[in-house]
Amino acid sequence: MRKLPGTARVTLVAHPDALAEAELIAAAAAGDIEIMTTPSYLNFSVWAEDACLVVEDDGAEEPLTYLVEPFSFSRYGDQVVVDLVAQASEAVASTQLPLSFQGGNVLVGDDVLVGRDYLDETITLGLEGQTPIVHFPTQGPPEEMERFGAELFARSLDPSRQFHFLASSPSARPADGPVRRGEEVWWNRVTGGWGRRQPIFHIDMFVSLAGRLAPGSPYRVLVGDPSAADEIMGWAAVPHELQSEFDEIAAQLDGLGFEVHRAPLPVIDAAYRFPVPQPVQLSDGTSLEIAGEIEWYHATSNNCLVQIVGDAREVWLPTYGQEAAPDLAPIDARHRELWEGLGFVVHQLSDFHHLARASGALHCIKKYLARGPATGS
Repeated sequence: MRKLPGTARVTLVAHPDALAEAELIAAAAAGDIEIMTTPSYLNFSVWAEDACLVVEDDGAEEPLTYLVEPFSFSRYGDQVVVDLVAQASEAVASTQLPLSFQGGNVLVGDDVLVGRDYLDETITLGLEGQTPIVHFPTQGPPEEMERFGAELFARSLDPSRQFHFLASSPSARPADGPVRRGEEVWWNRVTGGWGRRQPIFHIDMFVSLAGRLAPGSPYRVLVGDPSAADEIMGWAAVPHELQSEFDEIAAQLDGLGFEVHRAPLPVIDAAYRFPVPQPVQLSDGTSLEIAGEIEWYHATSNNCLVQIVGDAREVWLPTYGQEAAPDLAPIDARHRELWEGLGFVVHQLSDFHHLARASGALHCIKKYLARGPATGS
């Protein structure tokens, strides 16, 4: 919070039990910080990005911003936070659409990028017996259903923008399973952050928007590249990096006319030893004693904050090469080099391992409500 621009206006949502800590954070932060406390009974997560999309109603007589919620959402407390924020402002309202989405799987620039998984889920919603979607072509071919679903996203959210659904083609993905470390057997968990037709379940984990160099020039994006991290670190590639799927997304964006830059995306592991070994039965009936879990995660710096106001460009990047993993410092340096090469002032923020292990980082813990020279982000 101390590295935010002084023009930023921030609503910091805090549980009453954490109010004192929130006040300390606000006192040390740059910008205009308002603290909003939730009801004491409410359990909510840090993932502010996901429970809604922000849509401005250009047709309203007075400026009005909608916090648009999906048809359903698994984290009830996060949905309540959306409603509380809307209720606290006369210029903000909340509503709901018969679409499947989470904010982390939608990126809005001149065009809108959406992870393919949510188009598939919206099609499934249209096929349900009690569907909220009228005129869905339930008897039509898959291509017609896809076209209807894509048009529904655009018509409901922003007809003025083009929507692109980013997809990979999963093939021969490895599975979780036992591995030997010395004399012990551990459970190797590699599948935790994957999407069904995306290499990661939210595209903001591996795609960053960087705007245009000049009007009329191609829109720039950075796409995560595990092989680039392997090359920097001298690591051997492993199958669960899903390299071909990241390459597929990069090629799709290139084919759509974007200027694509590849950014190193390390896939790293953290080991958790059980207090006592745990029995596990495999699908073939074999029983094993497991010493602990090896959990693989993406140390993503794509999950960043980007601010472009006129010719001024700034980016806030998660980093990972601190005390816990100093060997990753060259990855952080490469991200700085990439963004500075694109004309950005770079602010690097320390040690995001704790969030990355939970499949998120910086972009996931905030929600842009408005942008502009007067309001910052």
